[in-house]
Amino acid sequence: MKQPKFPLNKRLSKFKRAAQTVYARIVDKDFEQRLHEKELLQELQVHQIELEMQNEQLRLVQLDLEESRDAYVDLYDFAPVGYLTLNSQGLIIKANLAAGMLLGEDRNTLQMSRFSRYIDSKYLAQWNQAFASMIKKTSQRSELVLVRNDKSQLTVAIHGRAMVSDEHLDELRLALSDISAQKKIEEENQRLAYYDPLTNLPNRRLLMDRLNQALITAARSRHFGAVMFLDLDNFKLINDTRGHDIGDMILIEVANRLQSLVRKSDTVARMGGDEFVIILGESGNTRELAMNQATHMGEKICQLLREPYPIAGTEFLTSASVGIALFQGSESADHLMKQSDLAMYQVKSRSRNSLCFFDPAMQIELIHRIDLIQDLKQAISRNQLELYFQPQFDMQGCVVGVESLVRWTHANLGLLLPDRFIPLAEETGMIVPIGQWVMMSACLQLKRWQAFRWGKRVKLTVNVSALEFRQNGFVEPVRHVLAATDANPCQLSIELTETRLLQDIQDTQEKMNALKAMGISLSMDDFGIGYSSLSNLARLPFDQLKIDKSFVQFQNHEDEIMVQAIISMGHNLGLSVVAEGVETKDQVAFLSEHHCPILQGNLLSLPLKQQAFEDYLSSHDPCPSV
Repeated sequence: MKQPKFPLNKRLSKFKRAAQTVYARIVDKDFEQRLHEKELLQELQVHQIELEMQNEQLRLVQLDLEESRDAYVDLYDFAPVGYLTLNSQGLIIKANLAAGMLLGEDRNTLQMSRFSRYIDSKYLAQWNQAFASMIKKTSQRSELVLVRNDKSQLTVAIHGRAMVSDEHLDELRLALSDISAQKKIEEENQRLAYYDPLTNLPNRRLLMDRLNQALITAARSRHFGAVMFLDLDNFKLINDTRGHDIGDMILIEVANRLQSLVRKSDTVARMGGDEFVIILGESGNTRELAMNQATHMGEKICQLLREPYPIAGTEFLTSASVGIALFQGSESADHLMKQSDLAMYQVKSRSRNSLCFFDPAMQIELIHRIDLIQDLKQAISRNQLELYFQPQFDMQGCVVGVESLVRWTHANLGLLLPDRFIPLAEETGMIVPIGQWVMMSACLQLKRWQAFRWGKRVKLTVNVSALEFRQNGFVEPVRHVLAATDANPCQLSIELTETRLLQDIQDTQEKMNALKAMGISLSMDDFGIGYSSLSNLARLPFDQLKIDKSFVQFQNHEDEIMVQAIISMGHNLGLSVVAEGVETKDQVAFLSEHHCPILQGNLLSLPLKQQAFEDYLSSHDPCPSV
């Protein structure tokens, strides 16, 4: 029998293959199992990582919450706003640091304190109402004044919110903000809107409101009231020459004096500048009674305001012009103000330092006054001003000087004397250009008179208003006029009024010394009726005194004594003395007997126009030329 080739090997190979197949299957099954297990393990690892990440996130969130809680605690404790928590009885159960500071207490001591104990008594009713509203409406805002532990006060804005559950108040949370500074600003704005910042008196706005209220009251009660319009006399001179600081102090003192006179029911207001208004309510049930009461008050005002004002080591003098308008309720506030203003100007145009009741005729006079002011502003450009000259004589009858006197030839009113328009010029500021025109015209005359035989010995006097003299630039324009006209300064004399000269001695002395250095002479006009002291007179470089004509009239024996004293004092001080207003031979005899060196007056010569004056001296002057 033939044996197969490699039969065993084949069998083995076949077995091997079969075994490999079985093994492969077994191995594949294990592999799948391991693969599945590996996948599960990986999934577990992923979940673990996710869980760890979530735990980290939770930890971070917890940290954030803790930080937020700490921040909230810090914000609550250290917030600039005061926070309080009250229970239903209004007791404090919680407070932050700011609340403790607002109330002036350590916040721990605030626990179970009644909040209302820190509220000003005037605001308790408001707080009780706000507390009730907060409970009902759950939120409320109010402004209260708190009284701190040290008795100081502050104004706070309170925002409240009620925390309610089952319609019962659990707690009331309050936020307190200090608004004291804001309230002060609001109050200051309110004060500035209705009160004068200098005197703290009601201003025009508040005055008109109170006047309307007074009219309503008068109409209801059938009683009369009065509006009194005050304006200080010569205040502008003080203000311009001594400065606004001095002027302001005088205005404050005037306000204090006025307030000391009136009743609490009356009103004193400042209109602005040096104008004040007083409202007198219920001054009587008849016009006569109201006029008597207003007159009595006006006289007291005039008396009190003309008393000296001691300021900065100097006593200043002023007075008041008072205009009065009565009312009984049917009038309008604006008309009353205009009427009292018109009455005041009536006093100004007459005597000043007095009072006057409104009269309908004043309206017509005011219109004429306004027209006159407008015409005065054009008087220089229209060549309506003219200088007149009144000679001054020595006891031998020689003309030794001449006073220049300005006249205004009005187109409709004719020739007007200075007392008619100079006060208007001072009030409107026109006195400065008029004074400059007078100075230029006078110096041109001096230059012209050099051609006459008497021209080099006659001294020309120019009146200078105190308002003009007080101008900072007064001296230099005089110097320029002398240079421009080539007039001899030694023949020029500047005449100043005593009553207005001594408001500022230092300034007056400096300007007078500067004028004297040019060669100009200085004369004091109206001597004896002002307030000069001998010490002030000795300090100022005057060359001449003019005795006021009111003394030269010799109305009584005291006038004669005064004239003798002035003449004697002038001789002792080395000053020339001029008696003005000489109108009778008896006056000449008296003055001659007491050795008054120079006379001036209508008895000797009226004021003359330029040509008449030149003709007079050329033909009548008995004195030889120089």
